[in-house]
Amino acid sequence: MTVKAFMPLLIKSNRIFWVNILILVLSVLFFVWTDASVRGRRVVSRDVSASAPVIFKVNTQREAYAIYAKLGMHGARVVHLNRFVNMVDYFPKEEALSAPFPLRVSDIRPAYEKGIDSHNWLFIANRTGLVRAVTSVLPDGAFRKMSEALSQDFAFTFSKEFFSGYTYDIPWAIATIGSLPVIEEPVVVNVDAGYFMEGDDPFVTVGELRKKYRNIKVLVLIASADEPDMTAKAKNDLERFEVAFKQTTPAPP
Repeated sequence: MTVKAFMPLLIKSNRIFWVNILILVLSVLFFVWTDASVRGRRVVSRDVSASAPVIFKVNTQREAYAIYAKLGMHGARVVHLNRFVNMVDYFPKEEALSAPFPLRVSDIRPAYEKGIDSHNWLFIANRTGLVRAVTSVLPDGAFRKMSEALSQDFAFTFSKEFFSGYTYDIPWAIATIGSLPVIEEPVVVNVDAGYFMEGDDPFVTVGELRKKYRNIKVLVLIASADEPDMTAKAKNDLERFEVAFKQTTPAPP
């Protein structure tokens, strides 16, 4: 084949190459725009200012759900300190019913909310759109106990002293106060009195949270009055945590 005959093929090849490059660039821009758009729809709270965190106090875990709903959260990142993870799965019977044709989209949130208790409320908060991802922070003893099951679960991996993975489609990390993964975006922090049942120091806990999470928007303090073994010392430590939290500011970047 002569050079003259080869030129049309070369030109056509160049055109295909640049068309592919253009498609690739447009695809990247589309995914960047989609990510930014979705992030923009994540709402920690419609009623919380950009300055100091707002603090709420509730008596039971299940009452925290009402706080989330009242604040209009949508897709929030939650950091949850407790001896329990409060992520027991729950699916209402309405989810299992066959739907007649033509299909109609209905609001399933009321069906989930009818089944809320202090053990499953955080799972339900994800199902109803209030929460996107959860980081559970456990006392050392509770973490070691849970690690035995997580190490056998293919949905979780262990790295840097904490587990990360999914329960159903919920991004979920399980850590101790000393191995907290950093989260750069705004977070909601729950602190249950049960977290202090093993004797964790409230002031150390505040220091680690402030160091890892510089943008805490909402703090929910939970007395867990419905837990029969809750101690007066644990409740007192929760109060000491609140005092320490109010006296500190986030660590500089």
